[in-house]
Amino acid sequence: MTRPIPDSPRVAVFVQPDQAHSRATLGGLAAFSRERPGWRFSLVTSPAQWAVALREADAAIGHITDPALISAIRRRRLSAVNLSSSAHPTGLGSVHSDEATVGRVAADHVRDRGFRHAAAVGLDGPRFAPIRVAGFQDGFGEDPNGMPIPVWHLDSSALPHPDPDPRLVQFLRDLPTPCAVFGVTDWVARHVVLAARRAGRAVPDDLAVLGVDNDTMVCEFCDPPLSSVCQDPERIGREGCRLLARLLDGQPVPDAAVLIPPRGVVFRRSTDVLAVGDPLVSDALRLVREARGRISPSEVFTRIPLSRRMLEIRFKAALGRTLQEEIWRQRTAEIVRLLEETDRTIADIAEATGFATVSYLTTFLKKRTGTTPAARRRTARRLP
Repeated sequence: MTRPIPDSPRVAVFVQPDQAHSRATLGGLAAFSRERPGWRFSLVTSPAQWAVALREADAAIGHITDPALISAIRRRRLSAVNLSSSAHPTGLGSVHSDEATVGRVAADHVRDRGFRHAAAVGLDGPRFAPIRVAGFQDGFGEDPNGMPIPVWHLDSSALPHPDPDPRLVQFLRDLPTPCAVFGVTDWVARHVVLAARRAGRAVPDDLAVLGVDNDTMVCEFCDPPLSSVCQDPERIGREGCRLLARLLDGQPVPDAAVLIPPRGVVFRRSTDVLAVGDPLVSDALRLVREARGRISPSEVFTRIPLSRRMLEIRFKAALGRTLQEEIWRQRTAEIVRLLEETDRTIADIAEATGFATVSYLTTFLKKRTGTTPAARRRTARRLP
């Protein structure tokens, strides 16, 4: 039974300062603190601080994965919420990234770049790693020969070493060209880039590499800079606080974790390539993407020196979808981006994406995604 809680609870915030994702959740806690100014947060950044922090706390939140810390929180009967997908402690609330969707978003990105071959590099140990890999496999599907995409599991002890694992080097050397490689974290993806160089494979021309976390310290200082799936740590922190508030009000701990979808891919040079062997199809694809779907097939046909029928045949052969389907995909992606990442009105978004009325936009989006613009925005922002 949780002990009585004062009106201004003291909340111990457990942060792993060496992890960008853990630090970034603090933005969500700060946003929540403006909603509940009476809450008093204190940062706990090392095990040496645990005993004092828990003795003085009424509740706990943060990256709570260490068994000793979990046991101490249970002994104190504190309401607590874990914000890491590396563990799901019984009796504690959990809010973290939707890791399967992280993998699927990565797969969508490399599929959109035209890749027909892909591989994944997992990481032994973390609970989230196989879930991200499975999401990537599910999102990408089979290779052109109907085979599952290959996966290499990296030992976490290899990550700090400047010399890449020779077995990974050979794994990358054996992949077809071109091929997209998904690393389950930015550190794993960085190791893949090092191993690719040792294998004589150019990034991104031979192997396009994509990570997770958008840790700028890793991504920007990799050569080439890494594209990365950006999670939504601020939202994780904010939703974690809201769950903690419900627990403090006496509501039961949910059995299932609250899953927060990633925001998308931050695009950098490590995937800056169109893996389309047909140069005219590549040109057509570039036109559609630069227009963000606001282009008609007729406009594309007039700018590509190929007959309409032949371009359609070659486009479908290269990408597995028609030119019109690609235009719709790009326009849908732009609509979703504007709904989720901006405060523009739905009427403004309709005009910006080429629809005469909100009604036409709503019909289009519902047909493509199964949801309306308003519902999509509510879901992204967790509005009631």
